[in-house]
Amino acid sequence: MKRGRERLGRRLILLRERTGKLRSRATVLQTQAHRAHVEDHEQRLHLALIEERHRAGGSNQRGLEVLPEGAQAELSRLRIGWAAGGAKPRVLMLPLTADSATRFAGIVASEPEGAGALLGRRGTSPTVPGRGGQAAGAGPFAECLRRVVTFQQMDFESTLDQMLTLCSLHPHRVYKQSYYRKQTKNQWARDDPAFGVVQVGFLMVATTAYGVAFQVGGLVRYLYLVLSTVLFHWLLGGVFAASVGSWIANKHLLQHHQHSVEQTVEWLYAFDIHCNAFFVFFLIVYVAQFFLLPPLLSTSFLSLVLSNGLYAAGFVVYFYITHLGYRALPFLRRTEVYLYPAGGAGLLMLFSCILGVLGLKINMTRLVSGFFFGSG
Repeated sequence: MKRGRERLGRRLILLRERTGKLRSRATVLQTQAHRAHVEDHEQRLHLALIEERHRAGGSNQRGLEVLPEGAQAELSRLRIGWAAGGAKPRVLMLPLTADSATRFAGIVASEPEGAGALLGRRGTSPTVPGRGGQAAGAGPFAECLRRVVTFQQMDFESTLDQMLTLCSLHPHRVYKQSYYRKQTKNQWARDDPAFGVVQVGFLMVATTAYGVAFQVGGLVRYLYLVLSTVLFHWLLGGVFAASVGSWIANKHLLQHHQHSVEQTVEWLYAFDIHCNAFFVFFLIVYVAQFFLLPPLLSTSFLSLVLSNGLYAAGFVVYFYITHLGYRALPFLRRTEVYLYPAGGAGLLMLFSCILGVLGLKINMTRLVSGFFFGSG
């Protein structure tokens, strides 16, 4: 009986080892399949980009010789090749010969789905390398404005996923999408305005909730509060933060490598950084403060510490996520300068506590509510 148990135990151990090996092998195969899928996707994006440029240049079915001079210059940097025995073409950044150009025309025409449809489904426009990520015929800002009124072209699922990532312990992961966007569309900034649209919607709901809590009377007063919050707190504040942040980066933080293309910080990317940072700031200073209004509006010293600590935490997180956004750019150095204002927010919090002990109580919640709602 004892020997039987020992044999059964050894068999269980061997079975577990084999199961672990099979799981490891399955993980390796899954990783390889994912890598192959990514490579195929990148190739299709390259083809889609070229086809869109080809179509926009007014070419016909006879080949690429009727492309305008600018498009010919762009296509001259590409060479079309094929993997050995594979049906899918591969795009390499090599000079394009006339022979290969003719073959490329046939490749695009024989694409099953049409490479242009791949981009069309995503509601994006091709970008032209070397022009700062601008779409053909329109800049990124104009593209965002055009898509604001077209909800079908906005990816709200991706937006909510990014917001959850910003609230996680690894908020820097949200900026990986900017790197992938740079590789495929040659721009760091978002071309999808869904993040800003959702953020404005949240601000309108939160401002209305504050108006109800403080018993604001009249529709005009509500409209004033909503417009002041959206236009001044979010939009103008973002314009100021993006302008100052991008100016500091382009003026003092750029580092140039000998064998790399010179790059600068896009203003729209700096505004994206503001939107990311403002979302977490909004959750702390707008949402959390709303649910803590009764104790925060008290005149006690504990309320002062809690209120000012809440605002200090909001500003610290704002500047930390701002720092992560600029640190994600490989051509910047000393991005820790964007963390300096966070230290200032902490010092102001400590200073307000010292003043509170001395009898001068400065409660941020009472100050802000008194300014906007006439209470406190």
